[in-house]
Order: sequence, then structure tokens, then C-alpha cells
Amino acid sequence: METLRIHEVSEEILQLKLCKYNLTFDDGLYSQFFYWNLLKEIPTSKIFFIPSGAIRLVDTVRPQYTNSHPNFPTYSKAMERWFREGNREDYMTLGELNIMREEGAVIGAHGHMHIEHYDMTCFINRLEQYRKDNQDMVSWFETNLGEIPKHYCFPFNTEYRAQRAVIHVETKITEFFGKERKDVVELLRQ
Repeated sequence: METLRIHEVSEEILQLKLCKYNLTFDDGLYSQFFYWNLLKEIPTSKIFFIPSGAIRLVDTVRPQYTNSHPNFPTYSKAMERWFREGNREDYMTLGELNIMREEGAVIGAHGHMHIEHYDMTCFINRLEQYRKDNQDMVSWFETNLGEIPKHYCFPFNTEYRAQRAVIHVETKITEFFGKERKDVVELLRQ
């Protein structure tokens, strides 16, 4: 079964035949929690990849879908707000994440601060920063979720063998996801 990559969830995406795919959700966006009550009913596997540093450590639980479809910001706009302003309102809270976990959602790692590595030179030069990000991610998972994640999705879907090796050796994560997943936007264009 093909694996689908989804960032922000919308009414249009929910109209697709999502049960034909393994579903992965990137970035821990609030829109994913907002539609969780519908997503959890889709009979297929679902993994939610979160950059742990984006999750707000509060028990606040915001509304879920009833009959309205609000316009959520794109993942790039949410990330811009997070990085430039420190505003994480577009991301899930720990309370929302815990509800999803209790109801069967699998939570995977997407780094701690969603660090980008577009070329190998950059990766080698930033190896210590990357290691620290992995340590912070594992520490966050252990502290807040009581476990080390089993699944990892590369931020920006950019992967190098050296990255995979560092993550595997330092965290024991064995299940990796990246650019092999099909972007849901491709389905919307058909």
C-alpha cells in the first residue's frame, strides 16, 4: 500500500479515498487534531510526525470538527510564525496530542526544531547541532510521552545516509520516512 504525506488537513482532503493509503501527517499542526474525530475512523494506518519543539506544553484542548471547515494556515506559514515570532498557536498542544494517543494515533518524531539539511556539506558542518536536536527530541518524547519514538520522518523530507546512521545509533529508531511518500497535493490535482 502506498504511503501518503499530509500537512494541513482540509475538507478537500477528507473527500479523497484515504483508506487506500497508509497515512502520515507532518508537523503536528492543529488542523490534524481538529479533524482527528474524522481521521480516526478511516480504516488504515496513521502516523503523526511532530517536531517536538513545536508542541505547546499545555493541557489545553481546542475544538474539533463539528460541521464547519475553518481555513487553517499552511504548514509553511505556521513554521514561519514559529521560527520568526515564536508563535506556536498553529501546532497541537500536549493535551491534544495525548487525546489522539489515547484514541490510537501513532506519534512519530520529526526532529525537535525541524532543522533543515539541504546538502551534505551543510550537514557535516552542523553535525553537533543535529545531534543536539536529536537528543532534545528524544528527551522531549521520554519526558512528555513516556517513550522513545519508533518512527522518524526527516524534516523537509531531505535524507542522507549519514543522518539516518546518526539517528539510528543515537536513538535506536529504525523506521524512517521521507521523500518516498506521495504528497496528498498530487491526489488533489487529479
